[in-house]
Amino acid sequence: MTHPDLPITEAGIRGVFQYDHELGKVSRQLAQQVLRNTHVLTAQEAEAIAVHVSKLNQTNYCINSHQSALDHLGNFEQSRLPKLFEVAEQVVKLQTINFRETGLDAEAVFECAAVAAAFCFFNRLVTAINPTEPEDYEAIGKELAIDGYWGLLNH
Repeated sequence: MTHPDLPITEAGIRGVFQYDHELGKVSRQLAQQVLRNTHVLTAQEAEAIAVHVSKLNQTNYCINSHQSALDHLGNFEQSRLPKLFEVAEQVVKLQTINFRETGLDAEAVFECAAVAAAFCFFNRLVTAINPTEPEDYEAIGKELAIDGYWGLLNH
């Protein structure tokens, strides 16, 4: 795949945000909302869903940066992850989700679907526009874990 020759110096999604500041602003707001401002999902569950969806979409930048953020967020209860991952996979495959069959409450399914849908968008932007790899995923993950997605405003 040939990628557009854009004046981008940052890797991954940061480069997309660098190129289009307005898209970057609303995308950071979306990321902050679905990954940190959830009502029933923990930040770790949301990040784990982001990693899972990014793996399904084969987007290395997003896999590695969100896995690093997840590592920095620390240990968490993982019992709901298999069911949440099933919901996320249905979103990636554009399948209708039967809320009652998931074994999760409707709010958890909704928030999971929102994370998965947002990451389909982010993954496709990175893959199509700027699939370059950064030098330091550890620093990116630490920043995301500590500052959330508003910290990306400085990049």
